[in-house]
Amino acid sequence: MGIYVRKLFAGPRDFVATQMNAYRIPVHRTPLAAMPAGLVLPPELVGKVFHDPSAQTLCSVGHRSEDEIDALLAASADEDFQRAVHLLQEAQSEPVEGGNKFLDASDADALFDDPQAPADRFRHVLSVLLPELRRRLSETTVKLQLGQATGLDAASADALLGTWLRALSGPGPLVLDFLADAFVGSDPTVAVTRTGFPVQFTALSLLHRAALLLSRPRVTGEELPWVMGYAAGAGWLDPATLPTARVEGASPLYRPFVRLLDLLALRAALPGGSGTLGAALAAGRGPGASGTASSTPCTSGPAGTGWTSRCCAPAPCWR
Repeated sequence: MGIYVRKLFAGPRDFVATQMNAYRIPVHRTPLAAMPAGLVLPPELVGKVFHDPSAQTLCSVGHRSEDEIDALLAASADEDFQRAVHLLQEAQSEPVEGGNKFLDASDADALFDDPQAPADRFRHVLSVLLPELRRRLSETTVKLQLGQATGLDAASADALLGTWLRALSGPGPLVLDFLADAFVGSDPTVAVTRTGFPVQFTALSLLHRAALLLSRPRVTGEELPWVMGYAAGAGWLDPATLPTARVEGASPLYRPFVRLLDLLALRAALPGGSGTLGAALAAGRGPGASGTASSTPCTSGPAGTGWTSRCCAPAPCWR
């Protein structure tokens, strides 16, 4: 009898801690080359647990209960599959990333330690949910409107405003400048001018310049991680460093700009295009890449480039 009472006591708390701990349902992954031959997943887990053959991982959408883990383990005695399921169980117990954290054990205690009416419990959950929902919807609206105004596609607007361009008024992404209380909370009768809202006008100017720079050579949102993420170390122009006001005389950004154009020209010349170039740049920054020239000549180029030893031999290998 005691064990059932404890389960009844822990049930609601476990649900909050495992099923309401994240705003976005996480997908947990563990290595698994292939599913066992003939494996049939339990019907209740179809669509919740699956295998990704490209990444060679076993995936679980959300948290799996102990009963569901036991059902997976019972589905196949294959050692690799059993190991992957155990690793999946460990992976889902890891803390939720900060920006996606919803409720935790302290919220469960607040909900169930003392007798409360259902309405009071709903009020507690909504007090956490609604501010975050408002923030996310506000950011989405700003990205959509500014993306359309500057001619950016949705992915590029999201990446620029949410990641690569930084706020002028403090730490965080540029989108926060357009959500400042002094701006969004201003009276509708107040004229929106550069004098009244200098930060927002300057932020819009930066976004506009970055959009012009990236849209002409058709840089996509998928390419921004290496176009902007590798710019500082590689020496080509980072759109985040564009001036927000007129520059008198010769611009110090001309040479980095030409280097960026050379990079994008190489993108068009490579077999596989953007994917090949991004993979080659990532390989150059991965483990074992020192960022200094080696005296040992290359014998071949990165996979997918089509470069041979004849292409690489005259130049030292960049490791």
